[in-house]
Amino acid sequence: MAKIYLAGGMRSDWRKKVKSGLWGLNVSHEWIDPTERNNVDVSHSDEYAAWDVAGVQQADIVFAYMETDNPSGVGLALEVGVAIGMGGKLIIVVNEDCDNLYMRIVEDAPGVVPFVTLDLGIEFLRSVTW
Repeated sequence: MAKIYLAGGMRSDWRKKVKSGLWGLNVSHEWIDPTERNNVDVSHSDEYAAWDVAGVQQADIVFAYMETDNPSGVGLALEVGVAIGMGGKLIIVVNEDCDNLYMRIVEDAPGVVPFVTLDLGIEFLRSVTW
């Protein structure tokens, strides 16, 4: 069973699209989804960050999405940095209309597989050898 961490903004339903994009594969997945944090007070940054880091450390793949309306991408950068430091599999989508220079630096980091649309990232995730 592959564990997939979903890193990115909380303002849209992109996670549902990623999850539904893997339906029909004959492989089971465990989703590590920050929107489903139980008993974590998101107003306490230490709890929030610890949950994120632990989730990335448990994942086989980190699927990171920087959508245009993500206010800064700071949390995403933390999650991606942890994944890179661990040498894990990392797929990052930075929307082609996103002008966040810092996310461009993140997507150019070693070991990152970058895409410019969510659909292309999902297509690649489907093709990963499980």
